Amino acid sequence: MQIVNRIDKKILGDRLFLAAWIVFLLGRLLSLTEWCALSASNVFPTILQCMDYLGAALALLVIILNFIRRVYSWKVILVYGLFAVVVALSAWFSESRTFIPVFLIFGAAYKQSSRRIILTSAILTAAVLFVVVVCSQIGLTENMIWYRMQGERQVLRESLGFVYASTGASIYLGFLFQYVFLRKERARVWEFAILELVNVFFFLKTDSRMPFYFGTAILIFFLIETLFKNHWRITSHLKGLLVALPWVFCILAVLGGLLYDPASGSWQKIDAFLSGRLALGSNAISTYGIKPFGQSVTWIGYGSGNLDGAYNYVDCAYLQHLIQFGILFLLAVMVLYTIAILRSNKRKDFWLACILGMIGLYSITEPNLINLSVIPLPILAAAMIGERAVVYEKGWLKSVYEMQPDVQMQTAERAEKQAGPVSVKKNFVMNAILTVSRFVFPLISFPYISRVLLSAGTGRVSFANSVIEYFLMFSALGIPTYGVRACARVRDDKEKLSKTAQELLILNIIMCAISYVFLAIAIIVIPKLRNEKTLLIIISSTLLFSAIGMEWLYKALEKYTYITIRSIIFNAIGVICMFLLVHEQSDYIIYGAIGVGATSLGYILNIIHARKYIILKPLGSYDLKQHLKPVMIFFSMACAVTIYTNLDNVMLGFMKTDTDVGYYHAAVRIKTILVAIVTSLGTVLLPRVSYYVQNGQMEEFKRITKKAINFVFVFSIPVLIYFMIFAKNGVLLLSGSDFMGAILPMQILMPTLLFIGLTGLLGIQILVPLGKERYVLYSEIAGAVVDLILNAFLIPKLGATGAAIGTLVAEGVVLAVQIIALRKDDIGDAFRPVQYWKIVIAVVAGCAACFWVLLLDLGNFVTLLISAVLFFAVYAVILILLREPMAREILDILMSHLKGGETGDANES
Repeated sequence: MQIVNRIDKKILGDRLFLAAWIVFLLGRLLSLTEWCALSASNVFPTILQCMDYLGAALALLVIILNFIRRVYSWKVILVYGLFAVVVALSAWFSESRTFIPVFLIFGAAYKQSSRRIILTSAILTAAVLFVVVVCSQIGLTENMIWYRMQGERQVLRESLGFVYASTGASIYLGFLFQYVFLRKERARVWEFAILELVNVFFFLKTDSRMPFYFGTAILIFFLIETLFKNHWRITSHLKGLLVALPWVFCILAVLGGLLYDPASGSWQKIDAFLSGRLALGSNAISTYGIKPFGQSVTWIGYGSGNLDGAYNYVDCAYLQHLIQFGILFLLAVMVLYTIAILRSNKRKDFWLACILGMIGLYSITEPNLINLSVIPLPILAAAMIGERAVVYEKGWLKSVYEMQPDVQMQTAERAEKQAGPVSVKKNFVMNAILTVSRFVFPLISFPYISRVLLSAGTGRVSFANSVIEYFLMFSALGIPTYGVRACARVRDDKEKLSKTAQELLILNIIMCAISYVFLAIAIIVIPKLRNEKTLLIIISSTLLFSAIGMEWLYKALEKYTYITIRSIIFNAIGVICMFLLVHEQSDYIIYGAIGVGATSLGYILNIIHARKYIILKPLGSYDLKQHLKPVMIFFSMACAVTIYTNLDNVMLGFMKTDTDVGYYHAAVRIKTILVAIVTSLGTVLLPRVSYYVQNGQMEEFKRITKKAINFVFVFSIPVLIYFMIFAKNGVLLLSGSDFMGAILPMQILMPTLLFIGLTGLLGIQILVPLGKERYVLYSEIAGAVVDLILNAFLIPKLGATGAAIGTLVAEGVVLAVQIIALRKDDIGDAFRPVQYWKIVIAVVAGCAACFWVLLLDLGNFVTLLISAVLFFAVYAVILILLREPMAREILDILMSHLKGGETGDANES
């Protein structure tokens, strides 16, 4: 009791409920997957059952705490008491405890933030859907196949990693309900389009018609409401009718089951339209009857891990609850929906009232009326009673998470007006997500692609990409890096910024045209390129779109949030198209086209969106000469980097086979995504440090440099050690046994994480802002020469392994040259804050904690999962205990977030 008195009980109750909701919902969602149904032992199902109990226990603690705080009024206690009696009686007579945790969650949700509940649910639902569906497509989990006869046509249905073919589509429909509730009128047309594209994906894969029809109808309805909100607001005129709708649907469903006549042609047509729901409901009623408090019923359907017996599953939620849990339980559920719609109308949230009405209609054909794991919106009936609208003056992200939509918009606008320069930490996080997403999505697709196209097919696409990369390098002319610095220096003057951007755009387009001429000549002259001319021409479209995309402008303005969201959306579309369109080894050209299309669409959006920041109409009086000298230096740097980063694939393609290219490509895939994380900080720091140098703020320049170098050591060393140890498991998991030849090259490439991380900072963050680009160029030329010489000697004998050795040595040479170039600038000061011995001790402890996992035969996925958690958890804990500065700073930031306090001002870096 003394502990409770010392802390804010309201905050404690909110935290406990959020924990209960996350544990409960995550356990329920995972219980619907093949991982649970096809588990070889009882371990995983038992863990999920414990999660259910833990969620219920935490919810019970919240209820007890609410009693201590006297949150419940006598009226509320009376209503919940009546519901508790009904649930208890139904649980007793039906011999099912399914709804007891649900009831406790409802009780704990009283006066909680409805928006926070659904936002948490939407994030969890999206994450589980994404992981399960992707794993099912790349072979990490079972993708059960069923067939359904439609007339004389046999339709294939995939489970997408869930226990039933329709489960994934139903969960996605629940996500649509949540998304519409969260976004409301703020949703844009492109959001509706993407949501419908994913809806089509689920329909084509699972042939689940009802979720698809309902999802499409929902999106169209609310799109109309969004577009014509000032002229034709349907929802506001339906508020009286919406209260009665769930009762109308309930009565229709029950009467349909009671009155269904299999001999009547009219009833048969209605039953056919409802996919046989009426016949199943009628048979269940005649078999079991209807009782006040329910009865024990074992539902048997067509899914994974089901009991033997005749199919008797009743998909209609109203009839299922009526037969199994009784009349009183069904009435209690209908009262719940009535309360939720009444509260929605009182808050003038007619969108939510419409959504609840649609759920009532959908429940005629699906058993998800009160299934919170699929559709959690009914829980808002408890949350909205007495819910308070909370306004936070500080911590904008937290306010977005908890406040009502109108308050969110006002606070967001106020925050945007008051904000200074964008936080480096936020930029780093967003750029890390952006950079990783560009490789994560291909990495997600690669296990599937490698099994469809095999090493030869992936090698052909990798070879074509490497060839086009050289022409892209020539077309870009060093502008991607120089443009960031040039635009960052004049970003406070719109006219100067616009003129600079237009001059660089003109240079880019001129070089793009020249590049296409040289590409055409190369395809005509070189036989190997001529054999792949179709693939090369398709991939070469990146030359044009990258030229007009002006990615450097957005980086100079530090618009990493926009870049990240845009990139993730289009890459997600690309992955969906890949799963739908690539099915045979001959589809390697389609695979290459999808990769190009996802990137090119983002560049097109860039040029459209650029009018917000620059003037697009011609300004005249262009001075292109001022850019030529620095651009040529950056171009030379890009040449050197592109040569020794793509030289391996090209030389392997000419000197060895497509299979060797495939091996090396598989090893580089993993290395590239890890490098992207380590180098993200240097990328986002370029505009900031250029700004500091331009304005003479050298102390800030030095401070931020020291932190960045410490970051590289703390993050890169454990990652490279871990993936050297578990390289075999990583390659087999992502690529399959056909890529065993990629294991050794991957292990050899891992130390380059540290080398590239350091050269990215020494070159991009220190040498470039100081105007010493030529030293970066020298280092990269040295690396390219070393790489070329070593590849010429090693590739003929060692293949992909020889290419990996060449790259490792080349990256080491680049680092050595840059350190020598900075010796006069006392570069040692930047390395002194790094506490190397603490990092070494933490890495050794992490290895000791996870090495034993290799001795167990747990499968690649489970081995990597357990070992990664053990290794990185122990590593982080040891660093914190040893008080390593970077680890302590990250811990302090996390703790401040958990306490709801300040996260640092806008300029913190």
